[in-house]
Amino acid sequence: MNLSLTWINLGTAPLGKDGDTQRTANDKTNTNMSAIAQAFFGLSDGVDGLKVKVQGLQDLITSLQYINSVAVGQISYFPRTTVPPYGWFKANGAAVSRVTYKELYAVIGTAFGAGDGSTTFNLPDLRAEFLRGWDDGRGVDAGRGLGTFQADDFRAHSHTVPNDIVFSGNGTAFPGGPYGVNFSGRFTGTSGGAETRPRNIAMLACIRYA
Repeated sequence: MNLSLTWINLGTAPLGKDGDTQRTANDKTNTNMSAIAQAFFGLSDGVDGLKVKVQGLQDLITSLQYINSVAVGQISYFPRTTVPPYGWFKANGAAVSRVTYKELYAVIGTAFGAGDGSTTFNLPDLRAEFLRGWDDGRGVDAGRGLGTFQADDFRAHSHTVPNDIVFSGNGTAFPGGPYGVNFSGRFTGTSGGAETRPRNIAMLACIRYA
């Protein structure tokens, strides 16, 4: 809503045959217009303030609609270092109250830890972890329960040693004779880091509690 006001100033009327009657009338009109203008501008400021409050209310409604659309126990990732507002925990393995967060406890129970065994339970600890879909009877990653941890691994494999290895120069022969080569018990050198991993981007893992 836009408000506008045209302010007309009648000025000071000249003295006429009837004295200052018209001048007095003009002064009263100008005074009234000034009062009306002040009230108008106050109303305009009030409307602007109301717009801000309405926008804030709309933002809150949008947030509440989003909250209602997210299920308790849902895992989400956020590009931030602090936990988002409105019902989220960091998924950091913390122990929380079974009573205060009974909705979340009803969903995940003690799948990620029993807390103190009576009054608390643990959140999943997803810090620095990759998620893997539960096998659920498919047979690719069989024998695991929902929410269980799995250590890193490297699939078993072998490397073929080529037959046309050529030695040149003087050196010490391997066991097996001056011309034979015995590779039993010998390994290649190591290289790489402390884990096997794909390319990745770090995000904050959170879990919905309400």
